[in-house]
Amino acid sequence: MINQRILVVDDEKGVVHSCVRILERQGFTVSGLTDSQAAPALLQQESFDLLLTDIKMPRLDGLELLRLAKEIDPHLTVVLITGYGTMEDAINAIQLGAQGFLMKPFEPKELVATIKDNLARRELLRDSLRLQTLLPLLEINQILQVAGSEASLVHRVLEIVQRETGAARLAWLSRPYPAFSAFAPPRRGSIAPGAGSRSKFDMIEMAVVCQNGLQCSGLAQSALEAAVSEGEPVWILGNGATVKTLEGQSNIVGALLPLIINGEIVGLLTAETGSSGRNAPFNQISLDLLSVLAGQLAILLENVQLFQQTEALRTFNEDIIQNMSNGLIAVDQEGYITAFNPAASQMLGYRQDEALHQLLTQIIQPSAELIKIFNETMTTGKSYTHQEITLQHREGQSLSVSASTAPLGGIDRAGRPIGVVGVLEDLSEIKTMEAERRRLDRLAALGEMSAVVAHEIRNPIAGIAAGIDYLTRNVAKDSPEFEGAVMMRGEIQRVNRILEDILFVARPARLKLSNEDVAEIIEDVLQRFRGQVEESRVTITLDYANNLPRLSVDRQRLEQLFTNLIINATQAMPNGGQLSLQTRVAPSQNGKPADEVIVTIADTGPGIPVETQQHIFEPFFTTKTRGTGLGLTIARRIVEEHGGTISIESEAEHGTRFIIRLPVARRATV
Repeated sequence: MINQRILVVDDEKGVVHSCVRILERQGFTVSGLTDSQAAPALLQQESFDLLLTDIKMPRLDGLELLRLAKEIDPHLTVVLITGYGTMEDAINAIQLGAQGFLMKPFEPKELVATIKDNLARRELLRDSLRLQTLLPLLEINQILQVAGSEASLVHRVLEIVQRETGAARLAWLSRPYPAFSAFAPPRRGSIAPGAGSRSKFDMIEMAVVCQNGLQCSGLAQSALEAAVSEGEPVWILGNGATVKTLEGQSNIVGALLPLIINGEIVGLLTAETGSSGRNAPFNQISLDLLSVLAGQLAILLENVQLFQQTEALRTFNEDIIQNMSNGLIAVDQEGYITAFNPAASQMLGYRQDEALHQLLTQIIQPSAELIKIFNETMTTGKSYTHQEITLQHREGQSLSVSASTAPLGGIDRAGRPIGVVGVLEDLSEIKTMEAERRRLDRLAALGEMSAVVAHEIRNPIAGIAAGIDYLTRNVAKDSPEFEGAVMMRGEIQRVNRILEDILFVARPARLKLSNEDVAEIIEDVLQRFRGQVEESRVTITLDYANNLPRLSVDRQRLEQLFTNLIINATQAMPNGGQLSLQTRVAPSQNGKPADEVIVTIADTGPGIPVETQQHIFEPFFTTKTRGTGLGLTIARRIVEEHGGTISIESEAEHGTRFIIRLPVARRATV
């Protein structure tokens, strides 16, 4: 009963004076007004537990005052005084939220009994509201695992607090980085409650709920710093002053409540009523709820911290396993697979759901070497590192890998590990690099030899050509001798072209770059050889992309490249067939622009055997009776000089496809 505040409003001074005197004797804090129009302003300035007002008053009657009072403070208890009210007035009053009625004339005992009865019901309502407010928090805790970030959770809590207290603005302040990330840096300058020290205030608003247009906080920086440095609630009065206790205060318009976890301040809960609109000071129910909810919010944040730390570590470990380039397989003591990452799936050809919980011997049965290493580690507990073995893919392909195994977890009573983990490193790229290095070594040796050979051969060839010209200077052009000389000159030119091809393969090329459309280059080459292609009964299919960018390339070298591939494709179909040429832009990945132009040249010939494909780009390797074996070597060199790649796909009786990839990074500007 002590400190419970009552406002009496009646147009009769005697009634107001009597009610104030009687209620003050009962220990209540009472204010009285005879001007009903002044009551709303006073309700906005101060907090009251009960409003006692006459229902019939001039200027502003009791029903309208009831409506305004409930807008200002929905939890305010209102008792109406009436002497000749109608049933309609009573119904309207109840609908507007009146809790009691006092009929004139009344005795002091009736007044006191009515007031005490309504205030007792208010206490019950206060306890009920407190419990109702905690129920949504329990619900939030239950859905913590699917609720998302701590900011979204706190925002939901603030919405509950705003609904229950009628605050115009609520905010959660914390430091700008994730307070409870498993990988967050240690907090600097955190202040323990009661430390009494001062430090630079480094919290910002992480979640805000506001109404009545109150977007910006009106709380003073000094009040925020005081709440953090002292670790105690700070209450703001209507005049801007700060207090540290609620006792005897009726004009609380702001609250700053530290959120404390394990003795450390991790944030602030701030609440404001606002300086405009119909927001009254916080009543005692709202202040009690704020204190309780601040504690609940701290517990919620601690739960978020623990959950996020656990989830972050789990996700971090899972991401490492799922995204590592090496294959990872783990088995238990019985040999059943407990971990099987995507890299292992790609190496062995089994999906993760197919491999998990299956016996290792069933999944990698053809790979006896790997099974042996796993078994030895399980039996002896010995780790193996970088054992080069051969895996068998599900489809039968062989893959060279480096395998390492280690005991997993602790040791059982028999001295055996509870499991084994194995890591598989794909050696294909290393093997490819070694093969490329050997190829470059051969080219380097060829380059040295070519320089000598070209020099030694070109001089005699030049002499022979000069001798032929000298001997045939007086020979008639229609004579057999002149025809023989022409044939010899042709062979000399052929020898020179072979020498030039050898030198091109062996020495770095100097590209003459220009801004070109790759499709136009292909069209020019086709125009030159269209007759030859059609004579071979080969039909041409074209598929050019519309959005093909212009590239900075050596036009002459690309013409040489496409000429070589088109002629080879035509010769591979002596009985006719289909020649397909396609250009396209490589699809973009992860939102990034495409970085390759792809040209595909395909035929429907007999295909190239697998054993031949391995050597097809090597110098002097040929399957033709009159070939030099340099055509595809030169084609590869041209593509590589442009920073691209060329590959082959071929299947017996289904033709051959050459795929050229040219980087867009060298694209020229128009």
